[in-house]
Amino acid sequence: MKAHIASVLFLIFLPLYFMAQDSNRHKVYLIPGQAADYRSFQFLELDDKYEIEIIEHPLPERNESMVSLARRLSASIDTTRSYSFVGVSLGGMLAIEMSKYLQPEKIIIIASIKGQQEMPKRYKFLRVVPLYKLFNGGFYQWGANFLRPLFEHDSDQVDEISRAMLEAKPRNYIKRTIHCIITWRNETIPENLVHIHGDKDNTLPHKNIGEAITIKNGTHMMVMTSAKEVSQIINQTLAEVQLSAPSVQREE
Repeated sequence: MKAHIASVLFLIFLPLYFMAQDSNRHKVYLIPGQAADYRSFQFLELDDKYEIEIIEHPLPERNESMVSLARRLSASIDTTRSYSFVGVSLGGMLAIEMSKYLQPEKIIIIASIKGQQEMPKRYKFLRVVPLYKLFNGGFYQWGANFLRPLFEHDSDQVDEISRAMLEAKPRNYIKRTIHCIITWRNETIPENLVHIHGDKDNTLPHKNIGEAITIKNGTHMMVMTSAKEVSQIINQTLAEVQLSAPSVQREE
């Protein structure tokens, strides 16, 4: 009888033990870029000691700001445990904005910008002269599909994945995210931020980027095309995380 009770208790508490162990693992939130999704991270090789979650940013409302979009995205973050952000392009900008009221251990941005000082001149021009508002969402979907291979010279496999990710987005997605990016005016750079950027990035040119770890021949899609090098830097950065206390949300 005692052996039977012991077996039952073992079966009850064993899952609880593993749940407790899992909750102690550092959680890494992967935030994809503009017109991208979970597929953009498929070539990364991250250490299996981390719990990985990919969070998709929602469709922005009409004329929604980066600040507002980041606020909505932050609802996906479990602040009761230790966590870090890895954001690509637009995802990196959202990670920086969320870090203003959340406390990630590390913020790693890839093929992104830290603020308005690193924006290409064409973005700054469109902020002053918002010509992008003249065209509908379908125009930008077509334009992104047509122009991306001309700007970023990646493999056929990457081009195919990029087209599939773009086609999965709502018709007005590109136009609304363009507004978020162009009107973003961040000037605060978190101390715990690591920036990884490619010297062949034609979307967000390397010449405009301040302090960053440079990937030789890295393009704007280097999270796929230079996945090995990017993975090594991410793993090295996350290895510095101290798990002494959970991250908590800051008081407003």
